[in-house]
Amino acid sequence: MEVEQADRSKGTILTAYREYSSGPMTDSHISKIGVKPKLIDAEWVKVQYRYQIEIQVIEARVTLVTVDANIKALKRDFLGSQAWVDIPTNGELETDLLTAFGKHLFGERFELAKRKKGFWEREPRYVPDSEETIPKVVGPERPTPP
Repeated sequence: MEVEQADRSKGTILTAYREYSSGPMTDSHISKIGVKPKLIDAEWVKVQYRYQIEIQVIEARVTLVTVDANIKALKRDFLGSQAWVDIPTNGELETDLLTAFGKHLFGERFELAKRKKGFWEREPRYVPDSEETIPKVVGPERPTPP
């Protein structure tokens, strides 16, 4: 990562833009790191990102590191004009960078605590239908099922 601007007194670092993807796969790669706006009359050509990092010393052995990713994508309409569009981040780039910092400081076993999924984000659970939940009873009044 190339540092574009650093201010030690404020505890801030701004990296230079780095290309994430370009070419025909750009459209699908934007969804991996951000919330992609819908395009009707254009295509995505290139995606770049940079980090804004803020470091705050809280106590003697406590430091707070905040990372924000600025993502921008180049869209080209079918008439040939191009424009950079800001893409809202989904947190993946920030999580990856903070995890890399943690592994460098604390070892390879370091992981960020993952938040629990909300009700609508969980995987659906299998619910058996009524025939599977009611046991088959074999008796003199019922013949043995095949």
